[in-house]
Amino acid sequence: MNEVHEDLFHLGELKGKDILLYSINAETFGIHTEGQNSCSQGVERCQGKSAPEYGLNALFAINCGDEHYVGFNKYYFAPLNPNSNKFMTFKCKHSPPDIRPEWKLLGFFENGQCGFLTKASYDSDFCSTPMGAIS
Repeated sequence: MNEVHEDLFHLGELKGKDILLYSINAETFGIHTEGQNSCSQGVERCQGKSAPEYGLNALFAINCGDEHYVGFNKYYFAPLNPNSNKFMTFKCKHSPPDIRPEWKLLGFFENGQCGFLTKASYDSDFCSTPMGAIS
């Protein structure tokens, strides 16, 4: 039997888990999610949620080649097309044409949070790696 169920959650109705970003320095960071073992290294830099809530905005980790950005501007590396005044989201403005941006939605955070990590690179193994193994 094929069935489809459609539902609408109002902002704030869906309660997300806590998301914590940890780092040792401003170069590399990892994520710890509520319900997991604690992060094995680093210091908590900022806290957000896994679902949208009032006052929280989408926080992204974006990579363009060797450049990294953590913040709320999903067009940070995208050049503006001079003919249409639209962002070319498939390009990285400071990289060769074959380099494509990679986005990760980290969660939903308050504006102004996570500024320490603005140029940091996300490492999915950071919180599960023993202390001192990542420099």
